[in-house]
Amino acid sequence: MRTFAYLRVSTEEQDNDNQLHEISKKYAIEPRRVFRDEISGKTPILKREGFTALLSKLEQGDVIVVNRVDRLGRSASDVLAAVEHLQKLGIGLIVLQLESTDITSPAGKLLFTMLLSFAELEKSLISERTKSALAKKKAEGVKLGRPAALSANQKKELQLLSQNEGFTVSAAAKQYSVSRASVLRALGKI
Repeated sequence: MRTFAYLRVSTEEQDNDNQLHEISKKYAIEPRRVFRDEISGKTPILKREGFTALLSKLEQGDVIVVNRVDRLGRSASDVLAAVEHLQKLGIGLIVLQLESTDITSPAGKLLFTMLLSFAELEKSLISERTKSALAKKKAEGVKLGRPAALSANQKKELQLLSQNEGFTVSAAAKQYSVSRASVLRALGKI
C-alpha cells in the first residue's frame, strides 16, 4: 500500500502548504507522491490536471489522503461519483477532517455526504455574495470588467507606428506590455 496526498487551492495566490503540513503530521508522504491543483472546486474532479495525474500513478490498494472534504470539490454529486470510481479501482480515500471514519460504511458515507453538502452550500453562498457585490458596484456606477488594454491615445500611436517600415506587431506588443492580439485589435486586423 502506497500513500499519496492530494492538495487543491482555488487560486495561485492561495497556498496549499498548510494542507500538506496537516497531512504530514500523520502520514510521511514522499514529495513525488504529492499532487496539487490550483483550480476552482467547481471544476469536476476527474477533469483536473493534478488529480488525473494522480490517478495515473495509482494501483489497487493505494490510498489518497486529503485534509478536508472541500479540497476534493464543491459539488456533492461530482465528488461522490469520483469516490465511487476510486472504490471500483480499489483505491482508498482518507479525509483527515473525518479522522478515522470509514467513508465506505453507511454512517461514514452519510457523514461524508453531509460535509459535501455543506461544501456545496458554501460554494452557492460565495457565488450569491459575489453576484450581490457586483450588482451593488454596477448600481453605484463602477465600471466592471477588465480595463481596456490600450488607451485611445496608444491606439492612435500604434496606427502611426504601423506605417513605419520596421514595425512589427511583436515589438509593439512588447513596447506597450500587451498581447499581440491587443495590438492587432487596435490596428483593426482582428
